[in-house]
Amino acid sequence: MDANSASSSLNNSVLEVLHKGRITVELVQSAKVKITRDVYEALKATIDERVQVWKDDHLSFRTYMHPTQPFVTLKLEGGQGRVFADACRTLHDITSGIVLKSGGQTLWHPALSGNGTTYQIILAIAETLEVVINRDKSERQLKYYGPANKMHEAINHISRVCSARNFDEYQIDLDRHLQQSTWGTRARIGTVANELGDHAVVVDELSRSIVIRGTVEDYHRALDILEGRFNRPDDDSDDRLDLSDCPICFEPAYNPITVSCSHSYCLDCFEGHCQAAASNSNGAFRVGCYGADGKCPAIFKLKELKGHLTSRAFEQLLQSSFKEYVKRRPGEFRYCPQPDCDSVYRSPDPNKPSTGSYTCRKCFERLCTLCNAEHGGDTCEEYQDKVTRGREALSSVKTQLDIRDCPRCRTPIEKRDGCNHMQCAGCSIHICWQCMALFEEQRPCYDHLVKEHGGWAGDQNAPEGDDADDEDDDEVEDDDEVEDDDEVEDLIDLEDFDAIAHFQTLINNNYQIGNQMDLDHPDDHIDA
Repeated sequence: MDANSASSSLNNSVLEVLHKGRITVELVQSAKVKITRDVYEALKATIDERVQVWKDDHLSFRTYMHPTQPFVTLKLEGGQGRVFADACRTLHDITSGIVLKSGGQTLWHPALSGNGTTYQIILAIAETLEVVINRDKSERQLKYYGPANKMHEAINHISRVCSARNFDEYQIDLDRHLQQSTWGTRARIGTVANELGDHAVVVDELSRSIVIRGTVEDYHRALDILEGRFNRPDDDSDDRLDLSDCPICFEPAYNPITVSCSHSYCLDCFEGHCQAAASNSNGAFRVGCYGADGKCPAIFKLKELKGHLTSRAFEQLLQSSFKEYVKRRPGEFRYCPQPDCDSVYRSPDPNKPSTGSYTCRKCFERLCTLCNAEHGGDTCEEYQDKVTRGREALSSVKTQLDIRDCPRCRTPIEKRDGCNHMQCAGCSIHICWQCMALFEEQRPCYDHLVKEHGGWAGDQNAPEGDDADDEDDDEVEDDDEVEDDDEVEDLIDLEDFDAIAHFQTLINNNYQIGNQMDLDHPDDHIDA
């Protein structure tokens, strides 16, 4: 019996112990939202206005200040019904912040990925206006928290900052380029910043890389320093990261949080680190400390992560963990094939009896679990006959455009340019585009490209007939260029359109997060 049924059956019931008195039972729902203290102070006036409305609707609202962490928990309680649901939605909208835009374009500047001058200007603008402006590095956007009458002024100031001249940007993978040098990460990045200027170096913790903003000469100078082709400074004291410095951005922690192993992080750096760990996990999902130049052995449990993250960041972490869990098990889970439905269900066990059907808990369509499709009264064979033409046409288009399926999870992949190292968006496996070999990590893939194919560049060891220096090939390509679009169009007969559309729907829905998945959350981590 669920809580709703239990409360209904007990309400107004007679108890002998009360001398046949009746009891009143009401199911109370609650919602909690955890935000940073500065965001709460900026939103307090707006929240207080809503509190009086909620009281009139017989809802309870409370705030809890965390004694040791920079968070405030907001708790809303009330009975079942639309009034409580609407109040929760309002609280969510207020605490989500407003994405700053100008002329329909999201305000952002590449330098905001670091804590340099540009970011300090944004903080100064927020302090002057007595509002809070938070950055979301993964989404590349700024969020505003404060009175509506100050937002326009904030947009005007930030627009001028973000419209400043952009330099060319060069991204350097730290894990790939630091391995050739023996002195520490902090000293090397510090030396790059000293040589090129703090404004020219941005640490991107999400991709474990640094971005050089400047000329191609600046880029090569940075590579020389990172790979050890530069004299090591005599004083290596800068290489010892203080416990109060963030091990992600290598700067004094801003809005700091201190984890169980005593290392400190910027709050947004810690959130980004957790999100990256969840998105890139190839085995068991674990978030480890990156202190001591990445050598700290501490692994964070979910309880600690929940304590250090806002409600939104923690939910995103769980969603990413769940998504990766499903990705790594393409034979165990399936996504509902219906358009706009992101529900997930377990594939039937071939060793156990099955009805062969499943009703989606989100869109309520009845699916055939044998072929993962909704085909009404048709048998699986009849349905396959109908869609065969669409499958053949889709296969022809993929061949024409050199779209290949991931060897592990069958996710379609298109390579437009860049090097021959590819990573599947479906299962996160690393792939050599030359021979389609699979690797769990990117470094072995690059080593394989150099050893087996002579290099990792996009035009390295081009297949016969595709090399850029072959004049005959260029002439053939020029002759065929006008006909390419017509050839692709001819591959798709109009009568096959519905069938192809069905397969496109499967591709689009193949790797979505299943919010309605009936799985228990693990206590600490999910083992692969």
